[in-house]
Amino acid sequence: MEKQGLSDRFTGTELDTIIKRLGGEKAALKLLRGELMVSDQAWRREDGVIHFSVVSDGTTGPEWIKRLEKRGIRVGRYAKDLLRSVDFKPTSGRIIDLAILTGKMFGESERITKNIRNEAHKRNFTNPGPEVACLIREKLTNRDVNDMDVWSIITMHEPIKDSNGDLRFFRVYPNDAESCLRACRTSANTRWHRGRGFAFVAGEGPVLGH
Repeated sequence: MEKQGLSDRFTGTELDTIIKRLGGEKAALKLLRGELMVSDQAWRREDGVIHFSVVSDGTTGPEWIKRLEKRGIRVGRYAKDLLRSVDFKPTSGRIIDLAILTGKMFGESERITKNIRNEAHKRNFTNPGPEVACLIREKLTNRDVNDMDVWSIITMHEPIKDSNGDLRFFRVYPNDAESCLRACRTSANTRWHRGRGFAFVAGEGPVLGH
């Protein structure tokens, strides 16, 4: 793709990241030709999969409790268990490209955890770290989640034990009254409702300018 004129302002890595954020070279070419407009929408949908990016900043689990609650986001009891777990390991300075598979992609009998993971891995998506749930909750408004036509977003990290010893995933949950971060019990054979979305990592890269 033609990059002349931009190379004086951005490195090759930064240009490649910008192109990726736009949705690939075809989308970037459409933008240059005036055939594509960039909106402020926090996410985009491609072939039924929802895509958006978040940036990690090293916030620990206990710090996330304070940070989210300060923003008026309710953090559930079991979500706090997971945030205080030694298995919650933050990263810093990473752009994380996320892909949300929706429950509507699966038949009623096939919508179980292991099948959803298998489908994600066929698409070369990987399991996210648990911090992704916090980054999603902070980035997306309840309106954003509702506009995706999902009831909630399950973060498909490796399950973490709560204070009762039950394995749980983080769940980004919007309702009419407030924004929430909760945790739901899971197993390889958990059957999910078609209104759920399931978050995986489509790719990662360094923060622009680093």
